[in-house]
Amino acid sequence: MKALYWLLLLWSSLIPLNANHYVISNAFLNQKSVDFVEKISSELYEKTGVRLYIVSVDSLQAEGKQEREKFKTSILKDLNKPYGVIFFIKSHKKIDIVLNPKIDSINPDTIITEYMVPILMQDKKLSNPAISASILNGYAQLAEEIANHFHQELPENIIVDKSGAKNFVHYTFLTMLGMMFLLVIGVYVFGRKKR
Repeated sequence: MKALYWLLLLWSSLIPLNANHYVISNAFLNQKSVDFVEKISSELYEKTGVRLYIVSVDSLQAEGKQEREKFKTSILKDLNKPYGVIFFIKSHKKIDIVLNPKIDSINPDTIITEYMVPILMQDKKLSNPAISASILNGYAQLAEEIANHFHQELPENIIVDKSGAKNFVHYTFLTMLGMMFLLVIGVYVFGRKKR
């Protein structure tokens, strides 16, 4: 009986009482999004040992970088390494990604500028659905990059473009732009020769 008691105590300590343990603070995500984050974060932790968290707040007690840093430090001091945290503070209009320890193959600024900010730019009022979509998009990309760093896959993650279609469109656009430039130069050069 005593062994059963200790087994139940150990089991309960491994399972968090709060189901939202990867969403530390949530001001914008709906329950379906929170469930998605919990599912992917659990899978990421099982496969890589890295915990990935989200902290989203509407405002802090005061404005300024010092207040932001104090807030981030208060959250980060209680986390076990290795971890990643996406911070979104609406009143400061600030997104930050912290990885501890840093992973050289992951650039948080790129994730913010390419996967999060473009969604926010579509809605100047910063509505909750836009913020939620932005956070989830950045979260999915960060989770994917962490998994790739450890040579793992997250099949349940939001579909990330692995086909190279984005690069194909980009290079096709650049090629067409280059051809237009050459055509204009050609018309200008050959037009001058005829005169």
